[in-house]
Amino acid sequence: MLSLRNKSINQDLNKGIIAGIGFVFLFFSIIVKTKIDSFLFFIVPLALLYISITLNYIIEYSSKKIKPSYLTPAIFIIVAIVSINPKWINNYFSSNNLERSIRIYNANVYKELNKIIPDNIHVVMNMSSFEDIDVMFYNRGITAYHWTLPEEDFKSFEERKIPIAVFEPHGNYNLPDHVLKYPYLYIIKKNLIDFQ
Repeated sequence: MLSLRNKSINQDLNKGIIAGIGFVFLFFSIIVKTKIDSFLFFIVPLALLYISITLNYIIEYSSKKIKPSYLTPAIFIIVAIVSINPKWINNYFSSNNLERSIRIYNANVYKELNKIIPDNIHVVMNMSSFEDIDVMFYNRGITAYHWTLPEEDFKSFEERKIPIAVFEPHGNYNLPDHVLKYPYLYIIKKNLIDFQ
């Protein structure tokens, strides 16, 4: 609301931006009630703009009220350190962070995948959830699925003699019979760790 008092800001544009942020937030929170938080991503830059206006106001106000003036940068640094959340960062990079350790282990397996599977294989299945993106990122020319496809798709693959590689069963990722019976199957002998 500080931006509404600031005479250096175009108020018509300011009110439009505030209305846009409010509309997106209310639409996805009340009308659509999405459970996906990513709808905030396209209003975050605008919200950061208003946070910077607020910080600028605090710095200007504190430099007038707080003497000596070198305390103002100290206050700003303290606010910056608190907002960075060093405790969360320390916990995230800790060796006790099991999910991160598992992701690193699996990513190292995926990085070596082109060296493990034969050159004629371009389809890989049965990795942990959402790690198919990692497989395709680290290995050019591979299409990956973090599950196994239905039997009808395998019949289509068999007609076209498409070789397919799958990771061994791990966690909740088991191989159905139609996959194990597939004649052009290559089983990757690397253990993945599944996290829940």
